[in-house]
Amino acid sequence: MVLVGVRCPTLVLVGSEDIWSSIEQHRAIAELIPRAQLKVINGAGHMMPAESPEVMNSIVKAWVQTEHVQASAIASEINHLEASRVSADRRRH
Repeated sequence: MVLVGVRCPTLVLVGSEDIWSSIEQHRAIAELIPRAQLKVINGAGHMMPAESPEVMNSIVKAWVQTEHVQASAIASEINHLEASRVSADRRRH
């Protein structure tokens, strides 16, 4: 299945009143994507960006900020590991 191959951070949004795509369908999608987060917007239907734009924007903004902090920490660790490897390589030569 394609979803299990997704490797980027993923936010799955659904409105609690969505009659076209149920919360259960979105939960199943989120469970298939590694590290996906599911957020339910209470009172919104299938057109949540138009129905609850402030709530949706707030959730997306918080999620992006959290993912950015996590990505920055991971990038910092990768840079540290790479610098350690380069230093070790130089000592060997």
